[in-house]
Amino acid sequence: MAPAFAQGLQTVFKGAWPGFVRGPAVHVTIADSRAFVAGKEAGVWIFDISDPARPRRLGAYQPITAAHAVAVKGSLAYVAGDSAGLQIVDVSDPANPKRLSLADTDGYALDVMLSGNYAYVADSTAGLKIIDVADPSRPKASGKFPMSGVARDLALSGNYLLVAAQTGGLEIIDVANPAAPRRVGRYVSPFAQAVAVSGSYAYLAERENGLKVLDITDAANPKAVASVATTHLAMGVSLRSDVAFVSDYSGGLQLIDVSNPSQPRKVGTHSTIDPALATAVSGNYAFVAEGEAGVEIIDVRSPANPIRIGGVETGGSASRVAVAGKHAFLTAGDSGLQILDVADPSNPRQITTYDTAGQAQHVALSGNHAFVADGSAGLLILDVGDPLQPKFVGGFDTSGSVMGVKVSGKYAFVADGNAGLVILDVSNPSSPQLLGSYDTKGVARAVDVSGAYAWVADGDTGLEIFDVSNPNNPQRVGGYDTPGSASGVAVSDRTAYVADSGAGLQIIDVSDPAKPAVVGQFAAINGILQDVVVSGNLAFLASGSGGMSVVNIADRSMPWRVTGYGNGNKAFGVALSGGLAYIASGPRGLAIVDYPKGAPLPSLRIQNLTFPGDFFGHFYIYGNRGLTGRLQSSKDLKTWEDLGDPITFGPEPLSPPITPLWESPRRFFRFVVP
Repeated sequence: MAPAFAQGLQTVFKGAWPGFVRGPAVHVTIADSRAFVAGKEAGVWIFDISDPARPRRLGAYQPITAAHAVAVKGSLAYVAGDSAGLQIVDVSDPANPKRLSLADTDGYALDVMLSGNYAYVADSTAGLKIIDVADPSRPKASGKFPMSGVARDLALSGNYLLVAAQTGGLEIIDVANPAAPRRVGRYVSPFAQAVAVSGSYAYLAERENGLKVLDITDAANPKAVASVATTHLAMGVSLRSDVAFVSDYSGGLQLIDVSNPSQPRKVGTHSTIDPALATAVSGNYAFVAEGEAGVEIIDVRSPANPIRIGGVETGGSASRVAVAGKHAFLTAGDSGLQILDVADPSNPRQITTYDTAGQAQHVALSGNHAFVADGSAGLLILDVGDPLQPKFVGGFDTSGSVMGVKVSGKYAFVADGNAGLVILDVSNPSSPQLLGSYDTKGVARAVDVSGAYAWVADGDTGLEIFDVSNPNNPQRVGGYDTPGSASGVAVSDRTAYVADSGAGLQIIDVSDPAKPAVVGQFAAINGILQDVVVSGNLAFLASGSGGMSVVNIADRSMPWRVTGYGNGNKAFGVALSGGLAYIASGPRGLAIVDYPKGAPLPSLRIQNLTFPGDFFGHFYIYGNRGLTGRLQSSKDLKTWEDLGDPITFGPEPLSPPITPLWESPRRFFRFVVP
């Protein structure tokens, strides 16, 4: 037997932004006017940088595990793919990269370098791996060499491969015979993070110790000839002519004149948005990988005066979304508030980002203002009358960590984490005033307001209900301890719908706020329920890794799933506008889907197919009250026959008999509405 599913009740994908999985930019390679950016679990992004001031995304490659570095030769990209080893990818069509082959290594591939027919892989604790890629579709292991530390970065000088091996120092390996590499020299370093080489000199990024210059004329006996203290942690180094570009973590990009290697001197600094992790230089431009901030593009024609000219955002994880007119507002944690033009839902595009001081977690819109729940930085109020140029208007630093906000009239109701419920007068957005507060027992994560009451999703405490008719003195009138951890709440028609994490959706009758009572439940679909929005007889559930579910709630005691949006797409928040659902999809950004608006069909819930000693079987069928239709069965999904007269659903499930089951152990059923 199989349950019947309604035909055509599916969400229809309309568009998405940014169109790829986001993550931290940790490495960048430039090849033929293209930037290949490694983003760990997010994969590899490919950008057209023919106009460095206006980089354009071309495509993305999702690796088996993670991407730490990329090397490019012709139409092939070689990806250092963590535990999956070396992945060789055909990027001749950058919009549709395809994996050509895989060479599994013993460790975790962190860097890759190409020379001739060989790929050299820094394989973390497994040391150096050398792979013959003469036939890229069939790579073969050629040689290997163990390290005393963690092999993480490579540079090549003639037949010598230099390996930065963290606490193992700098290893110099002769790879003239790739099948039998041998060590010829070593430089003891407290922490060899990255290395670059030019002529007879190697430049070693040593984290706290800054940049070290080594004379490697005698490869068997490398000698330090100079060092430069950087501002913070030297994480990476690249060379162009007589300048070394050091990625100095929170110290930004440090530009060091090495025209005289024995007397290097710092000539310029560029403060980056986020910590600088790695740098690639091409012509007049430096491309700095900055983790969640993505890649900054810097004009370095004058090393003493580096100037930012552009960049690409790769980070951020959308947690909530609000929509007004043709604009969507995404909260993205450390990446702040991202504003998108969604006038064409099939092609949403980012128009600006406002980098908030804290972690943007939730946003509410009222008039021309966006109210941002900015975590420990409190409540932030922005004028978004011109979405291209959001402007700070005011804010309020609460005593807790703002996780949610609801605006009603001239009041902002704030879910303030451990500090509970906070009520602000925002009639003058530039000077919000504290009116009242209530320290709840749990962690206030979300709030909704209906009439004279505020409803707080209070974490492990469940649902808390407050009389806010006097905003200066909110009074708790009731509550319900849900089985999970309440993280979202929506109130509609005297009913509170609580997103209760792993316990799913709790449907609570609050017609008497002092005596709330659960009247229905719905289990989360393969995830942790984060958010809920209600529209008419439908509830839209954001279930994290379980995606979005659309649930029929016409009968509160019997909610059932109409359709959803998932298949690997995450959902942390959802908003409705213009007949479309806008989904905050974590690292995938924003997804826009259409959803069924017609009368929903019933679901079939099958129970107790056979009873001991009974030749007849039974099952229960649930549906909306008053809905009439015909139950049919089939043995082959081709020929269907009615099972009795038309039936009409009432308050109780129906249990039609099936006879006789032993004639056909496999039966299919469907419910047909005229």
